[in-house]
Amino acid sequence: MERRVLNSNECDISYYVNDLRSDMTLVFIHGYGVDSDMWKPQITHFSEWYSVITIDIRGHGNSKPCGEFTVRIAAEDVRNIIIKESVKEFILIGLSMGGYIIQEFAYQYGGAKGYMITGSTPIFLPVYSNFEKWALKHSSALMSLYPWKTLKKEMTKACALTSAAQDAVSSMFDKFNKKEFIGSWGGIANCLREVNFQFDAPLLVGCGDQDKTGTIKKCMKYWEEAYPGCTLFIIENASHVANLDAPDAFNQLIENFFN
Repeated sequence: MERRVLNSNECDISYYVNDLRSDMTLVFIHGYGVDSDMWKPQITHFSEWYSVITIDIRGHGNSKPCGEFTVRIAAEDVRNIIIKESVKEFILIGLSMGGYIIQEFAYQYGGAKGYMITGSTPIFLPVYSNFEKWALKHSSALMSLYPWKTLKKEMTKACALTSAAQDAVSSMFDKFNKKEFIGSWGGIANCLREVNFQFDAPLLVGCGDQDKTGTIKKCMKYWEEAYPGCTLFIIENASHVANLDAPDAFNQLIENFFN
């Protein structure tokens, strides 16, 4: 994968492309606190046959230092990369925070041929209790109470089931310091709002069967209720980073989605 850089919204965004150009481009958007390295199993599997773009979202990986982080600005960064690369047809594939960015992208711009969201919750639906909204709003302050070493350890255990996936997540967390990690979290905590819209392309939503993060499992039914044509999936023997815990099953879902 070749690293390229685009200055977008006063941040140098690093992204990576393979040397193959196909009719369909797969654009991968990672979760919070990690970076494009989380997609290594997917890059290995798909880059021989399809155009692939992975992105270090602002404030992550090689897209640092960075000023303001919001889901809306991150979605605009993704769009600017797609425009720069003259991508015509593409599928957005995101996990956790990447799923939030995909929803914002679909609302603001649309135009993808499909949207695959894993381990995420709907940001535009009125499905959260007052306590859940309060907890999200104050989550940065709560995380700041933990020593950085403890916070990384507990989040790694919560994210990944297999030892290989835990090692991968831990190594990506190590690229952050505590200030960086917590500093951008407010952009996640403030992205919820009620918006009336429908996705303009097929929507595939799911999670790992062992994912205990937040309200992801609780919210699964709301996707199907709110977005007609939405297809749900569960990946067995996988936690939050389902693409790392069960890469073969995850890759098969992608293949079935656009073939």
